[in-house]
Amino acid sequence: MVMVLITTILRTLVGTLWPAYMSFKTIVTKDTQAYIHWMKYWVCFSLFTVCELVADLIIWWIPFYYEAKLLLLAFLLIPQFHGPEYIFKTVIRPTLRHHESTIDKVIEQLNSHVYATMVNGISAVRYKAMEIMLGPSAAAPATPVEEEDEDDMMTPVRPPQDAKRL
Repeated sequence: MVMVLITTILRTLVGTLWPAYMSFKTIVTKDTQAYIHWMKYWVCFSLFTVCELVADLIIWWIPFYYEAKLLLLAFLLIPQFHGPEYIFKTVIRPTLRHHESTIDKVIEQLNSHVYATMVNGISAVRYKAMEIMLGPSAAAPATPVEEEDEDDMMTPVRPPQDAKRL
């Protein structure tokens, strides 16, 4: 339990805050090489985070699991190892290039689905807010007026069979 806490604290401080500050300095100084390095770091760190979510559920019980996570983080952070460059070049770039068109399609579909869901959600919230403020009848959406079809106007109206005749 102690190792989980230590790993979480170190991961947050060393794996997130320090690289975030270094990325800030890179942006301010406009150092292209450092910019590329930190972009690769963040791509690798994102993959590390996703893998960590799954691994924490499945293999947390393996001895030295948390220490191995810290070693991987050190591999990414220590400049002499060139960890982000190596992982990006050997794992991430080939994998993403191979699946790029599929990933792009999925992202496009998700974007359109999320957009539609957001629009519907906003409409529902707006309707509910109007209902609360003005009452149910004022908030009801206007029902479209049905236009009469020209064919219906030409059809004679017949009284029901049981209607009284004058």
